[in-house]
Amino acid sequence: MRFAVVAGCGWLIDVVCLLALSRIIEPDLANVASSLTAASFVYVVSHRYVHDGRPSLVGLRLGAYAAYTLGLVLIASLALARIVAAFQPYAAPAVAIVCAKIIVTPPQFLCNFVTSRFLARLRVGAA
Repeated sequence: MRFAVVAGCGWLIDVVCLLALSRIIEPDLANVASSLTAASFVYVVSHRYVHDGRPSLVGLRLGAYAAYTLGLVLIASLALARIVAAFQPYAAPAVAIVCAKIIVTPPQFLCNFVTSRFLARLRVGAA
């Protein structure tokens, strides 16, 4: 439940950034930037307050999570661009972008929860 609240706040950050950035760059590129920003926020907050993460090597763990997130976000961004293109004949650009974001979000949330929990609790060396 705590992860859902933190991830929900991250999603709001993500959507606001996505809508702002998509006014100046393509939605798929805007999604990469907004998603990485939001994912970093969610990981940092959930590391300690949701997953009771190990305090050691938080920066290294965040780096690993960012690398994982970049891969997932690139895949989601490609899907988002295709969904936006499919919605655009029927909806305003902002509506198409938000609808696409809603569609690509649930699988990302599940993957993010599992990965962030794993990284937060991973034993590294003697730490």
